[in-house]
Amino acid sequence: MTNCSLFRKLTYDDDGDPRFSTQRSDVSIKEILWYKNFCEVPELVIECQLKRLLDILWHIRPKKKGVLTIICKELEHASELIRIYQIVSKYHFQLFRFEIYWDGINLELLEEFSSLKFAKTQHVICPELKLPPSAMQEERMIAWMTLMNLWAKRNEMTITIDFADFISSANLVLGMQPKQINIYLSFGWLPDFDNFTELDEDFSFEGTIKIESHFVSKLDHKFIGDIAIALLKKFRNLKGLIISESQMETATLEFSYKQLEHIKTKLDNLTLEINSDQNKEFYKNLMKFSKNSLSSLTINRTSAYYARKSQIIPVLDSLKDSPDLQSLSIQGEFLFLNNLDYLTIGTFKNLRHLTIKCFDQDDQSIQELLEKEFCNGLRNLQVLYIKKALIDPVKALSGVHLSLMKLTLKNRQSEVRCKFKGFSVDALYAIAEGKRKGCKIIAPIADGCIRLHPKVVFQGLDIMSRRQRERWSKKYKWHQ
Repeated sequence: MTNCSLFRKLTYDDDGDPRFSTQRSDVSIKEILWYKNFCEVPELVIECQLKRLLDILWHIRPKKKGVLTIICKELEHASELIRIYQIVSKYHFQLFRFEIYWDGINLELLEEFSSLKFAKTQHVICPELKLPPSAMQEERMIAWMTLMNLWAKRNEMTITIDFADFISSANLVLGMQPKQINIYLSFGWLPDFDNFTELDEDFSFEGTIKIESHFVSKLDHKFIGDIAIALLKKFRNLKGLIISESQMETATLEFSYKQLEHIKTKLDNLTLEINSDQNKEFYKNLMKFSKNSLSSLTINRTSAYYARKSQIIPVLDSLKDSPDLQSLSIQGEFLFLNNLDYLTIGTFKNLRHLTIKCFDQDDQSIQELLEKEFCNGLRNLQVLYIKKALIDPVKALSGVHLSLMKLTLKNRQSEVRCKFKGFSVDALYAIAEGKRKGCKIIAPIADGCIRLHPKVVFQGLDIMSRRQRERWSKKYKWHQ
């Protein structure tokens, strides 16, 4: 029997096996009914079809002055919203806060929501909102945005909008206080960046802006650099910037070094989703002028379009001796790091999280970095993820390191193909020596070598990929 009155928050999901989830466990409806006919919790989240809502609220309800959140993605008509209001009003919950999720742009629902009083405080939540091109010029869209400014929950929405529409309706978009704005380029209008005055300076927006160039021409793609500089100039307190290059043929980004020199950014997070190496000069300058505020840097590369033409040039050297960089993630099957990049990583004295999933100019660079700096310059590391075949893992990772909490080692090449059988118990114990109590080491472990350690937790990493396991499983069954 479950004492449901002890739960602070319950979440109900009608998909599959209906259960109420807590932070610690799941509770079935039968367990709730076993306790009593219904129970009350301070905060209740329900995701279900409208026809099931009445039955669910009969069994479990929010307490007086509690919080009720309803996720009803198929909500389309005002009559359905009125039905929800009737169900909630039937039980006289006297809610402190009411929240409802729905997808898409629906002016009819918003107008009806404005006329209904669910609780003392009530919000509409649209986690992801994509505005169609040129929609901001329509009267209905402006009316919808105005109502969203009144009822949308702040700092929980991601808005995707065309660049031209964003310029013409920036005040309406910023008035909704989204956590992220995705700006994409389409075939159409581009401003005169030399005399760019369409946007007023804004000091209130402290979220993230993502610039995308998918499905645009090579001619339009080159203006990403200008757009990034213009947005950094206008949004003085911008905390996050994501630049996503097109998966099509990439053009060299055009920008002015003089424009970058006058920018005093407060960027905290920078993410670069690159397609080629030809724009590294722009990114290096962007990092340089964000060096004193940047705490997180992510570089991803998933396209092989320019892989054969790639030049292994350094990209991190402009961040040398960065005082605040705490998280660095470099990953991509077609991304190569220069030897100088590894020397630069060793200067990040405040680094807490390091992820390396890429190729090198040679296999010696990362080995030398860890041997020299793992217990010195990188002594503040808490999480280290390496997807590479180290020459000598024991020599690279042994020693006293009292900050490390999680270490993951995974070879880039298939361990099955290269006949790697996993780490021996002696190697694991040598790496574990000098680490703090509770540290977790995740690595391929040879069969029969898992043994308890007084301080460090070992977790075996399956050396076969899912596809390899399926192949070997079929082969084994065939022989049977």
